[in-house]
Amino acid sequence: TAGGIKLLRICLASRALRFWTRRQVTDSSEITPVTYVRAQGKTTASRDLIRSVFGYIGLYLTILVTGTLLICLISDLTLTDSFFDFASSLGTVGLSMGATGPQTADGVLLVEMAGMLLGRLEILIVFKGVYSLKEIISQRLRKPRFPENHCSLL
Repeated sequence: TAGGIKLLRICLASRALRFWTRRQVTDSSEITPVTYVRAQGKTTASRDLIRSVFGYIGLYLTILVTGTLLICLISDLTLTDSFFDFASSLGTVGLSMGATGPQTADGVLLVEMAGMLLGRLEILIVFKGVYSLKEIISQRLRKPRFPENHCSLL
């Protein structure tokens, strides 16, 4: 699959927004909850699932804006060109407005490579991997090299 916000997240977010809007305007007893289809059949979306969907979309948009602004600051590209190129990188689409090529600054290429990595591997998986690596390194640094009950050679 290509990077980006998956269709299931878009559908759940739009249904949740529709549910919230109807609930604000009409009698809440007449409104059906947010549902989606899984392999096991139609399922009601929990509040935690809806929160995680909106959290992911917010994280994705934050990364998109951050990458766009970084490219704008590093290069002399316009905001539109920077947005298009970074969105293409984050979505692993491969299109460019002509800004990415052999003449592109190294900083821009690094930002776009980070976007491609996040988009292709899924943002949360990359964050989980970095967090796990940090935990492993910190545990190794805290752990004494030789345990106290280590027997020395007699």
